[in-house]
Amino acid sequence: MKNLIVLFFLTSTVLFAQDSSIKMLGDFNTIKVFNGLTVNLISADNAGIQLVGDKSDDVVYKNNNGMLKVSMKFPETFNAKDVTVTVYYTDDLHTIDANEGSLVQSSDVLKRQNIELRVQEGAHINLDINTKYLTLKAISGGILTLDGKTTNQTVEVTTGGVYEGYNLTSVHTDILCTTGGQAGVNVSEDLDANVRFGGAVTYKGKPNSIKKNKFIGGKIKAYK
Repeated sequence: MKNLIVLFFLTSTVLFAQDSSIKMLGDFNTIKVFNGLTVNLISADNAGIQLVGDKSDDVVYKNNNGMLKVSMKFPETFNAKDVTVTVYYTDDLHTIDANEGSLVQSSDVLKRQNIELRVQEGAHINLDINTKYLTLKAISGGILTLDGKTTNQTVEVTTGGVYEGYNLTSVHTDILCTTGGQAGVNVSEDLDANVRFGGAVTYKGKPNSIKKNKFIGGKIKAYK
C-alpha cells in the first residue's frame, strides 16, 4: 500500500510537470489579482498557473519573493470571458488580495492556521475556509463571501465594503465597520463591534458577550 501511495504522488507530480499549459511558479504565500480577472484556486503539491482563452497571452504574472501578482497587459480591452486563470497553490498560501473588480474563488476548502483576505475596488473573494485566525478587510466596494469556520476573526469593512459572513461560524469576532460598510457575521461567544458613520453590522448566533460601540449613524442588530 505504501508503494502505491508513493507511486500515485510521483505520477501526479510528473503529470503536473508534463502539462505544457501549466507554468511552474515556485512557492508563494500571497496572491494579488487585478484588472477584473477571475482566478480559480486549486490546492496542489506544486505551485503553478494555467491560462486558457483568447487573451491568455495578455495575462501578466510574476512571483516576487513569495508574492504572486496576476494582471493584464491591456486591461482597457479586457473581457472576463476572454481568459480563464487557474492558480495551483501549496500549503504556503495564507494571504489573498483581490483588486479592481477581480474575482478569486475556489471549490476547495482553504485550511490554514492563519488566513488573511483583502478586497477593494469592487473586487470579490468567494471561499470556503477552515482556520483558527482569520483577518479580513473589505474596502471601496469590495465584497467578501465566506463559508466555513474560524475560531477568531478580525474584520474591517469601510467605504462601501461588504462582508457576507453568515455562513462562516466564528467563536470570537472583533469588527470595525465604518463609512457605509455592511457586514453580516456569525458568532457563538464574543462579539466586539465598533460601528461608525453609516456602517451596519448584523450578527447571527447567540454570543455570550456583546460589546457595542456605535457613533454617528452606526447600526448593530441581531439577524432575524
